[in-house]
Amino acid sequence: MLVKKGSSSSQKTGSRMGNARAEGLNSDMAVPMLHFGCANNYDLFKRKISIACMEKYKNLGRLIMDEKYYQPLLVDTALYDLTNDPYDMEKARLREAHKCRDKEIDDMKID
Repeated sequence: MLVKKGSSSSQKTGSRMGNARAEGLNSDMAVPMLHFGCANNYDLFKRKISIACMEKYKNLGRLIMDEKYYQPLLVDTALYDLTNDPYDMEKARLREAHKCRDKEIDDMKID
């Protein structure tokens, strides 16, 4: 049995999805050209480039929207009851929180 190419609905949607993914990866489509003058598109440009940078560089991409360098929050040791901790569970949770923060900082250094 011969089937015409593109006759099934699943083939049509699959090809559309493939094209959409290819278009989404194109940086020219994701970030528009910045125009100067009265009718500029600075707000749109800033929003789009911020999203593209956050996808690629994660927290370093926040620099564009926040207009300051992002620093992960410090771990609040007051949230952990270290005095009444016979099995060191709170100490382990605190240590894990510090590890997560340090990993986030290391990832930012690599990017």
